[in-house]
This record gives sequence, structure tokens and C-alpha cells, in this order.
Amino acid sequence: MKKISFFIIAIAIIGFGCKKQDTTPQKTEIGDPTAAKIEQFLNDVESNNKSGSNLTITDAIWNVEAALNYAYCDVSTPYINRYTDTINIEIPVTNSMVNWNDVVSLYDYCLQEMNTYASTFEFQHHFVVIDLENKKIENGNMTIKLFAVLGKTDVRGSNPNTRSFMYFGSTDWWKYGEGPTNNGGKCNGYSGYTNLDAAIKIAGKINFSLTPIVGTYFTDIFTRYDVNPITYPLVGDGNWDNYCDYKMFYNRMDWSNFHECVSPTEMNYHLDGTNSVLFTYVANNGPRPAGKNPISITLEGIYTSLQFHNVTPIIIHNGDFTYGIEHHSHGM
Repeated sequence: MKKISFFIIAIAIIGFGCKKQDTTPQKTEIGDPTAAKIEQFLNDVESNNKSGSNLTITDAIWNVEAALNYAYCDVSTPYINRYTDTINIEIPVTNSMVNWNDVVSLYDYCLQEMNTYASTFEFQHHFVVIDLENKKIENGNMTIKLFAVLGKTDVRGSNPNTRSFMYFGSTDWWKYGEGPTNNGGKCNGYSGYTNLDAAIKIAGKINFSLTPIVGTYFTDIFTRYDVNPITYPLVGDGNWDNYCDYKMFYNRMDWSNFHECVSPTEMNYHLDGTNSVLFTYVANNGPRPAGKNPISITLEGIYTSLQFHNVTPIIIHNGDFTYGIEHHSHGM
């Protein structure tokens, strides 16, 4: 069974002059200036009538990212598990400008990578969000990080117009993590589901609750990596006894009650707590950028240590939280 969250990292060097395939999405937008801008970019890519022109770095990345999210991602369909792929792509840059042909090549290569990644899954799936990030510019080349989120489609017909989640029940005792290595599962007398764990189950419920209304798409994507109780120490009950001390799961071996098996009460506490962290703005010491809404999260239970405290071993939930500017179109 595939891991719930994993990364494939590679380097691709994009040349220019790549011919655009006929993959223009069939969408019509009414009264949506952002959608109109994206549609114009897609039309220009298809016709290649801007060959020889240049875009700023910001515009090049924004247009490609927005087009991929608008045309090929579906945030309105619930999904069960989240899978991620990461690849680094290089394109030429001259005086902080990107040639139009290289922009088209970047768009084509991203689509190619998305199709290749999606083909590795046999179950019904869909892309949720695409994040492009300028990592560095060096020796005339810009390295762009493509972060793709794919969801295993929830075929049970869940209502996408509700932003709520069901809480965990009395049998939901879960190991804190290690599901991706098939060492997770239920605990405290319950067994099975070793490919799942507390982090995966909590993230799944939150992602379901984030499902917006049909016709929603996002632009200006931003992913906050490594969100955990150390990087964002939002305090829970503050008793420091390894039970609900932080809003996200956190256990220290040098405190009493250290445990790897998470109870239903803790599962629900950290479900609410992690969701609260997700929605907390940077101005209030959270990870959420101003003006952006949550789209999707990954959570992983990890074993690490506090380097500043005699290398104290700890287990925590660590996440990647993806945000964007939310838009609602009228023509879908």
C-alpha cells in the first residue's frame, strides 16, 4: 500500500520552444475578473500568440500556478487521503524576466509531471491544489518548486457544501504516527489499519471539513511547511503532563505519562486544536497568511528531539498547511 504522504524530488531543466498540447479546459466564467485573466493566459498558451514577449518572474509563476489550479484542480470534491509530490524545475531568467516560450514550457512540464504522478494511482483520484514557489535564482536559471497535492476521491457522495466534521468515537485509539511505514494502526486493545495513524486520521477529518462549495478555486497558493507544536507552540491546557499540553499532539519522554497510543478524547482534542492552529493568522502567532484561506493539510507523526534541552526525545504531529486566495466562479 502506498504511503499517505511522500515526496519525489527531482530536477528538471526546461528549455524553450515546447509545443503546447490541446489541453485547454472547457470553462466559462461570468463576472469573475480573476477567472477572465486566467482564461486569457490559457488562450495565449494555446495560440502561442505571445511568442517572443517576456513576463516578470512574479507574473510567470502566478499565471502558471493559477491556471493549473483553475483548470486541473478540484477543491470541491471530498477526498479520503492526501498524497503529495514535489519536483524542482529550472527555467532561464534574464534581467528578472522570463521569456514567454519558457513560461509555456513550464506550464507544459508541470502538466506532464502531474499526469505522470497521477498515473501511479489505481484508485479514483483528483488533484486538490498545486503550489509553485521560486526557490532561488542562480547562474541565469530560476529553480521553481512544484508541490502537488492529490486526493483519493471520496466516492461515498459526501455533501461538499458542509464545512464540518464528525468526531472520533470510543474505539478510536490510534498510534500517534508511523502509518506511512505500515507500523501505525489502532491500539489499547484494538488492532488493524496499520497503514493509518492518529495524524493521518486527524488530517483526513480536517481536509473533509475544508471542502468548499462547487465552483470554488484558489490562486496565490502558499504552503507553510513544518507546522508543529515547536514551530507554532499554541498552548492547550498547559498542564505539562503529556495530555493535551499543546493544540497539536506533543509528548516528551522526560515528562510523566509519555505515551504513543492516542485516546479518543485526545484525538478529538487535537482534531479541534490542529484545526484551530490551521486557521490562526500569522499576526496571532499562527501559520495562516493574511488574506488567505486554508485549502488542505498533511499531518505526520514524527519522532524527534529538543536540541536545546539535553536532546530530549519527543513525538509530535508535524504538518504542511496549504493556503490560497479563494474565488467563486459562476460558470462552472
